[in-house]
Amino acid sequence: MVFKIRIKHAQNYANFTGSLPDESSEMNAFFENFLRSSWLKTEIQDVEFQGKHFKVLRDDLIHPVISGNKLRKLWLYLREALKNNKGIETFGGPFSNHLIATAFAAYTFKIPCRAYVRGLCQNTPSLEMCQRLGMQLQKMSSDAYRRSKNLGQSSNINWLTVPEGGKGPIGVEGVRLSYKNTFEKYDEIWLAAGTLTTALGVALAAPHTRVVAVPVLKVNGIELLSDFMSLYCIKVPENLAFADDYHFGGYAKWTAELLEFANEFYLESGIMTDLVYTAKSLYAFIHHSNSPSGVRKLWIHTGGLQGMIGILPQIKKKKLHLAYETPLVAHLSATHLAINGPKPE
Repeated sequence: MVFKIRIKHAQNYANFTGSLPDESSEMNAFFENFLRSSWLKTEIQDVEFQGKHFKVLRDDLIHPVISGNKLRKLWLYLREALKNNKGIETFGGPFSNHLIATAFAAYTFKIPCRAYVRGLCQNTPSLEMCQRLGMQLQKMSSDAYRRSKNLGQSSNINWLTVPEGGKGPIGVEGVRLSYKNTFEKYDEIWLAAGTLTTALGVALAAPHTRVVAVPVLKVNGIELLSDFMSLYCIKVPENLAFADDYHFGGYAKWTAELLEFANEFYLESGIMTDLVYTAKSLYAFIHHSNSPSGVRKLWIHTGGLQGMIGILPQIKKKKLHLAYETPLVAHLSATHLAINGPKPE
């Protein structure tokens, strides 16, 4: 273990009916089996694209709502909240995938949930989904949000605080544990980085593999790492590297070039990417990775297609074309159905 702080692991869990096994070991087994059989179904796909052959870890297929890396970062918080009978509070923007995932997970396990939302904006489709799942929303000015999002645990003992995006050592440990024995066959792993939590967890889960994080914010990897370390005391994995300058203008920014790249990848592989995270990390991997052909490479699709809710109108406004608009809308509809249930006839 490389953490300088101790992560407290809860020892019991709940299922859909609210019944709990009697012994802590049985509770551990239940929650682990539930995660792996129900939500963390790992699928790896062979892909040939622009002269590169590589594997794709399809975390986008984990769940229609809690897609990609979200559950991996959240599950230890869920476990802790269930053990101590606490609610979960967290932070996010008006189009946050993290808020939707947290709201759905809390709803599934019957955990009270609330969130502080960046900006005094009107409700977005993402926030409306959160409210339908029972999440209480409190909107904050951008300045107040910036001061609050990394303050740590709530002063209210009845609430467990999850930092923005699941950021922090508990999220890192959740990622590490959930990927146990997944990466043994690979020499190089690439993925997107927002808070850096997932990348750190992957690097810890694969200590003998080179892990390359692609920052999607307008910062370089060292700045992203420095910000993380200023808040949390951890030892940085030596196998973690960065591919900078693939942010395409900053967080949630994109260009016609990135859109065309995402279209081409979809047409050749059948895999949809989002223009906030995964298209950027894939673009960096294809254009930056110069490892020899014999190196076993893995690109992690960290999910995030819900983020296209805000991007799709921008594409239409610019009169550009998204090659996978129809399957994307179907995917977003499945998310909506999972949250709202079927429409009454």
